[in-house]
Amino acid sequence: MKLTIGRYWINTVVVLLCFAAGILFCVTQPHPDPPKLSKSREECLRDLARYSKILEENPNDVGALIDRAWTYGRLQMYKNDIADCCRALVLEPSRAVAYAERSYAYSRIGHYDEALLDIDKAIATDPFNSAFLAKRASVYNCMGDYLKAAEDCDASIKMDASYSVAYFHRGWAYISMGREDEALADYSKAIELKPDDAASHFNRGLIYGDRRLWDKAKEDFEAALRIEPDDLAAKSRLEFVKSKVTFIKPLKPSEYYRGSED
Repeated sequence: MKLTIGRYWINTVVVLLCFAAGILFCVTQPHPDPPKLSKSREECLRDLARYSKILEENPNDVGALIDRAWTYGRLQMYKNDIADCCRALVLEPSRAVAYAERSYAYSRIGHYDEALLDIDKAIATDPFNSAFLAKRASVYNCMGDYLKAAEDCDASIKMDASYSVAYFHRGWAYISMGREDEALADYSKAIELKPDDAASHFNRGLIYGDRRLWDKAKEDFEAALRIEPDDLAAKSRLEFVKSKVTFIKPLKPSEYYRGSED
């Protein structure tokens, strides 16, 4: 009887730990970042040197300024990104892509009001650019205005149904509103269009984990880590999913009270 009661308490503790871990799993935030582009840091550094050389010879080359700004952004050098966009816009105030890139940099450093103003200017200049609408959706997501984000993604997808980033940002909006079925469909579509999209794999893995679909969650976290091996959040989630098969099997309810009448 004592042995059975001991097993009961051990398994009860394990079940409670599982429950607590599951709660933590559910509240883990999805990745807000869109699918990363294919260039490595080394490639970006080479590009940076090349654009800087061009600008040494011709400081007013607007195209090179925007390309260098984009490269600074992917190297997380956002102040340099903004500075190059500002120079480009002084030279060519109607250059929509410069507003869009500066909006991205502002958003990354948390200046969402400035980011929204810039992406609005980009859209006003080029209203039929699906990428600009998806970029504005990203800003709205950061600001917590998920309905507007979803609407912008709807419009972006109507313009270009093959643009994976729009599905990603709409998935983020849906999951933030608790609309998991729609988020799951959008992340799956983003992955279909761009299989090397680590962030969508991660976010879809969270939804599968929330639904206790551990095999599918494991596949997504493993896929995310194949693409981004240093993603600590994906590593943590993968370890949690793997641990599900190692937990002690709880006793059946009928076993809880075995020998309790003695």
